[in-house]
Amino acid sequence: PAVHIFMQQIPAQAAAPEDMPSVGTRLKMWWADFPLYSRAMFVVVAAVFVMQGTGAAVTEAWCFNPRAIVEQHEVYRLWTGAALHSGILHIVFNLLAAVSLSPMLELRYGTAGIFVLSLLMQTLAAVLGVASGYAAAQGAGAWAPVWLLKCFPYRGCSIGLSGLLFSYITMHVHIEDTMPRSLFGFCSVPAKMYPWALLVILQILWPGVSLGGHLFGIVAGYAGFLYFGPHVQAVRWEWCIPSSVTRLECYKMGSGGLILSGVLHDPNASSGGRWMPSFMSSSSTPAPGRFPGQGRSLADGGDLV
Repeated sequence: PAVHIFMQQIPAQAAAPEDMPSVGTRLKMWWADFPLYSRAMFVVVAAVFVMQGTGAAVTEAWCFNPRAIVEQHEVYRLWTGAALHSGILHIVFNLLAAVSLSPMLELRYGTAGIFVLSLLMQTLAAVLGVASGYAAAQGAGAWAPVWLLKCFPYRGCSIGLSGLLFSYITMHVHIEDTMPRSLFGFCSVPAKMYPWALLVILQILWPGVSLGGHLFGIVAGYAGFLYFGPHVQAVRWEWCIPSSVTRLECYKMGSGGLILSGVLHDPNASSGGRWMPSFMSSSSTPAPGRFPGQGRSLADGGDLV
């Protein structure tokens, strides 16, 4: 009997590594099932970071600068600053959060819908940032204290995707469920309070991050969930998009999706249509056959300088 058991175990153990796909194969499968808007955002942000690394003077020219927007009418800075990053850790943490959050919303609102929704939320957050910076600058020496000028700078140069990510987080916790969320794996907070708790913790751990960028990202997320989102869903955007694009497998029509055990699953996708485990894990019980256990919350740790 002992020999029989031994002979049963050996083939199973030997076959396991052969059946497991390689890292390259798994990356190809992941990218093939990645939605179109999320792909585009990933590629654009990575390409801009490469441009920054080549020494191209894009940071000062494209960063979010309220004074340049108001006085020099460089309105493009409302959006371009989000694509810039200050270093490798900054972009890695932001992209990891983006690939977790963006596909979830893209399945709900569709590829065109999430693009329009992201544009609206980014615009609202940036306009609020310009208005607060201008108001604080006008009140300098009068009613505005020094700390307010630091929190909402008028002459500052802010970069990073985290403002939009805070909008995504805010929408996600109001759309999906009310289970408590893990905060860096140390404690759990109510889902609705998660964006605010994350805002405070990041500000304490990294005082140099943009309080205004994160705060107005949360505000824009509420606007997206309560107002922009329903209006975006009511429009059929495919009429203005070439059919060659809408026929792509990675183009999503906004049919909705499910989150099972922290993994996004598209019910309309082919086998293997899953993305990375969610970095905002809840304490829900995993479904049978899925990845067991809980993930840890991964927050944006990058600087907005």
